[in-house]
Amino acid sequence: MFAVAVTAAALVSPGPGHSQDCPADVVGAWTGTLPAHHGFLFEFTVRRVADGTFEAEIRSGGELEVVRAWSDGARLRFQSARQPVAFSGSPSADGSRFAGFVQYTSHVTRLVLPAVDPGEGSGVPTWAASWTPLGVPDEELRLDLYIDDDGEGGLGGYFFFRDQRMTGLWGYGLECSGDHLELGEKNLGLWFEGRLTSAGTLDLVGATAGASFPMVFERMREEEVPDSGDTPEAPARAPGTERYAERAPDLTDDGWGTASPSDVGIDPVPIGDLVRAVVEGDLSYTHGMAGSPSRSTSMGSIARPCTTCAPPPRPSRRRSSDWRCRKGGSKALPRGPWRTSRSTGATQTGIRGRPISPSGTC
Repeated sequence: MFAVAVTAAALVSPGPGHSQDCPADVVGAWTGTLPAHHGFLFEFTVRRVADGTFEAEIRSGGELEVVRAWSDGARLRFQSARQPVAFSGSPSADGSRFAGFVQYTSHVTRLVLPAVDPGEGSGVPTWAASWTPLGVPDEELRLDLYIDDDGEGGLGGYFFFRDQRMTGLWGYGLECSGDHLELGEKNLGLWFEGRLTSAGTLDLVGATAGASFPMVFERMREEEVPDSGDTPEAPARAPGTERYAERAPDLTDDGWGTASPSDVGIDPVPIGDLVRAVVEGDLSYTHGMAGSPSRSTSMGSIARPCTTCAPPPRPSRRRSSDWRCRKGGSKALPRGPWRTSRSTGATQTGIRGRPISPSGTC
């Protein structure tokens, strides 16, 4: 969609500098409190300047960065030179907003910049919005860390938010030297470095491209390790009688193009069979489905329907976006923005983007 010039890993970490010679007691389940206001709240402001071009302000972590915004066809784009964040959006017909997407490290979410009063009688056209990669602004968040066998003869670090937001957290680069430890998380652009103390805690310093902060992880006792997240389960759905109809979702000004499956060369028959099975209640406790996106015209594989899902109670040997479905075995949910939308009298299946909600259900 659009590229960020530098990655979070390059900004916040020099990369592992030691061998993986970790003490045995670093293995296990740890939990800590992430100070979420440090470096995770962005304020974007776009202004039209005197020569008719645009400039953008990016505020985060107490720092202000002013960058050039440029036109790319009908879209306006800007990106930070300091942090792994970029925006691309299209203006509405009346100029009241820019609707598009913000990319932070390796994930993309929707964002609208509405027109705002520039203040001080300047009359300069201005659009602004606040945004956080955490989904909802918070002062503090419970962050769990599992250190376990990575399946390749070493150790891996696996991160989970206790409230199940951002299900695609991806730990990497766990390295140790004596009691010194460092590891990163890709999708938030986090890098941790510190030590295992004699008191049995992990005293780390966390860093993003825009801020750093101390963070202490304490070992969880066996009875404290959650079997699943705090996300409530949805009840079973009553069978329905809706008729499946292959058609494109409505085209809006949210920046996403839409199409029916057959419009882009996708066989609608297996999609229809799956939707009908969901609608008619053949798949107990199934509330939706998701598909894996592709840069080609193929939608890729459709995720096998499953029940309410929750992260595994122990880290799997894969990344932490793996989920376990209580009625359907292990399944890694796709991370792409595909969705199916439903309307009265028919179930639509098409290509319409929206990031999968971190609601904890399939």
